[in-house]
Amino acid sequence: MRTAVIDLSYLRTHQAEHIAQELRGYRVMITAELIYEIMTSSDQCDPSAFLGMLLGRLRGMDVVQLRCIVELVKEEVRTGESTADVVDYDASQRLAKIFEQGPPSRVTVEVSQDVRDSFEHKEPSRLREALDRMWDPEFDEIFRQVPGSQDTSAQVRSYLALMEQLGPSSIGSRIAAELGMSRNPGSGWLIYEWERLRNFVAFRYRLNGTLSSTIPDKSLANNLVDLHYVALLSHADAIATCDCKLQKPLALAFGQGNTVVIGC
Repeated sequence: MRTAVIDLSYLRTHQAEHIAQELRGYRVMITAELIYEIMTSSDQCDPSAFLGMLLGRLRGMDVVQLRCIVELVKEEVRTGESTADVVDYDASQRLAKIFEQGPPSRVTVEVSQDVRDSFEHKEPSRLREALDRMWDPEFDEIFRQVPGSQDTSAQVRSYLALMEQLGPSSIGSRIAAELGMSRNPGSGWLIYEWERLRNFVAFRYRLNGTLSSTIPDKSLANNLVDLHYVALLSHADAIATCDCKLQKPLALAFGQGNTVVIGC
């Protein structure tokens, strides 16, 4: 069965009937980070009720929840192998029980401390470090040669062209060296997809002349949550999103060659 990662923008803007029609024939994959995004959202006065409303739109569909990307990346480092199975079976069973009971009015879900720490502290810190490295004088000439653009697709093309100059194994070899891995991760590994997406965001900030010290933590966290949907496309056939400014161009550039974008 084909699989589709679903993001918050899609759930927010589509009714249940529309979702059922567009995602007919897909297994819907929701993520731990999506739950985090909802439960920590500042624009919803009652996140539990909002989550219940959104889950109600998925009732009757084949829905699974994925393991958090932090856990999956740690597993790849520990085993030295690309993650083969990204489904959280316990969480998926809890979802199935929720759907069996009818459209929920409220759903209280604990967001793991690991996910919170990752998106609110650890990953923003790593993103700042990557951006600070790009401000080193040795990169000045490179960025002078990169055409400036506010268009995400153009920025992605510039980034991928730069990565090609540095060599296809540059990211993988650096990851392996930093983490003591016995082999270089590559395309399809979550740690590789996650690292190059995070590096792209740092590249994008640098291209626009942004210093890490001027970026609010909340903005970095939001960017990182957006990235994880695209990183997981190495294990899915499609992404359901209404974010055409960031998610769609990233999905087409960083997803698999036949990745489908639904909703845009």
